[in-house]
Amino acid sequence: MATYSELAAIEDDPQYNALRQKIGIASAIKAAAVIDSATPGAEALAWAKSAVANPLQSGAGLLYYVIASNAVATVSEIYSASDTVIQANVNDAVDSIYGV
Repeated sequence: MATYSELAAIEDDPQYNALRQKIGIASAIKAAAVIDSATPGAEALAWAKSAVANPLQSGAGLLYYVIASNAVATVSEIYSASDTVIQANVNDAVDSIYGV
């Protein structure tokens, strides 16, 4: 389990940008799914349009949700999370925050 000190310093780690980019891509994928869904809510649709236009910014907004969701993992395990795990975390974050 990562300590709070390790998590607080995560932005200083050289691997941080790669994680941020993965979450940005996952954000764009989730956004496309929201846009393509039959009846997206207004708030979710607004988020999705913004996420498609700027996935890195959207991903940055979800980054700490993903980190918190993986708080039982070490920082190394968080960085090496598979695309599938990252996508599931982002999907959960968007569903929870925007009620998708």
